[in-house]
Amino acid sequence: MARPGAVVDIGLNYAGHAAESGAPVPDVPVVFLKPTNTVAGPFDVAPIPPLSRRSRTLRGGT
Repeated sequence: MARPGAVVDIGLNYAGHAAESGAPVPDVPVVFLKPTNTVAGPFDVAPIPPLSRRSRTLRGGT
């Protein structure tokens, strides 16, 4: 899909995923929306804004 109108996500939809995040397993899956500009294809470039690089460096990351 080249340009989705909306991105609807389901989170914590299985016990292993909930355990990874340290969250309790909900009675129903968590539904949340993401901006359409968060969609990237498998070969798309994922730019990191300069401020993100700087803050990661300040925390001791690479």
